[in-house]
Amino acid sequence: MPTNQRTMDEQAARRLIETALDIYFEEDADSLRPTIGERCMAHRIAMYMEKLLRDDGHPWSVDCEYNRSGIETKRVPSLAGEPRRGGAKRRGDATPDIIVHRRGSAGPNLIAIEVKRLEDDPGDDVYR
Repeated sequence: MPTNQRTMDEQAARRLIETALDIYFEEDADSLRPTIGERCMAHRIAMYMEKLLRDDGHPWSVDCEYNRSGIETKRVPSLAGEPRRGGAKRRGDATPDIIVHRRGSAGPNLIAIEVKRLEDDPGDDVYR
């Protein structure tokens, strides 16, 4: 990954995710058991992503289940009004399992990841 403290291109972002997943599968294979929840998986992957970023000098924050934009709830306008199962409409709230971003209302989001086990029903998450 290039050491650029302000931005990261798509290729570098993909490498970050792939490298973090490689480490996760090597170091945490026991957490792939069907009884382990996706929050546990997301935490471990996020931990590896943050370490890779820090080691390369990037100032990005990596959080799990982070849904704030300053004091407001993060919103994804393109999700607002989308149908949910049962007919209700989405409000556009966004709480990704893992987010690489700069905290605060002015901070940009770089990567948002939704973690799903292969055997789980994606339900409403297919819209994200």
